[in-house]
Amino acid sequence: MSSSLEVLIELGRVDASIASTAARRLKVEKELAQRQKVIKEAERDLMVATRAHEELDGKIKKEERLLKEEDEKLVHRRKALATFSNYKVQQGAEREIELAGKSLRVREEGLLKVMGDLEVASQKSSALKEKVSALAAELESWLVEARDIVQGCDVQLAKGNEKRVELRKGVEPKILTEYERTVVKIPSDPIVPVESGACTACRMAVGPQIVLQIHRGVLSKCPGCRRILYVPSTGQAAEAT
Repeated sequence: MSSSLEVLIELGRVDASIASTAARRLKVEKELAQRQKVIKEAERDLMVATRAHEELDGKIKKEERLLKEEDEKLVHRRKALATFSNYKVQQGAEREIELAGKSLRVREEGLLKVMGDLEVASQKSSALKEKVSALAAELESWLVEARDIVQGCDVQLAKGNEKRVELRKGVEPKILTEYERTVVKIPSDPIVPVESGACTACRMAVGPQIVLQIHRGVLSKCPGCRRILYVPSTGQAAEAT
């Protein structure tokens, strides 16, 4: 095995580690975005519920004020009945008062219904407040662990990229160019060994001609998955098992 290929194998391991670490970091970022999205949705629901509660509360206060005014007018009209000397006029006034009283009772029943709606809205707002608080507390707790994971990933990525730069210097330019094309498409494991006459990534059989090319130091790819192939030395094979 050529020294350039040996360096390329190590470079492949480093790039695989970088890809894995980057994926782990990205997973944390996606989870953070999802958690923040859930909190925003809960906050939006709370805002809508709070607005509905305020509107109902304002409606109740307004209706209570109007009912009080109507009730005071009704009391005044009842007192005025005694001043009527004409019987027919008095009867007419009594019928008007009776109708006004019925209308007032209907409005009072409507007010009671709105008060019930306000109670439901109040319970919903309270539940949403608790939900937002719980989600925020959960996020804060999760962030402690997430920050440690991200910091650890950043350290590993920095070391991996530093090692990658050094390893690239030991690979022939032509081979490196082909390797870079491969690693863009297959970052997790761009270079894999041939074992038992097959690619260890996709398990496609590799013909003896390709194996012979590899032994001659010719950069060869799997005809199936297009990963770069190498034949491990006896020591490498024993280590793998």
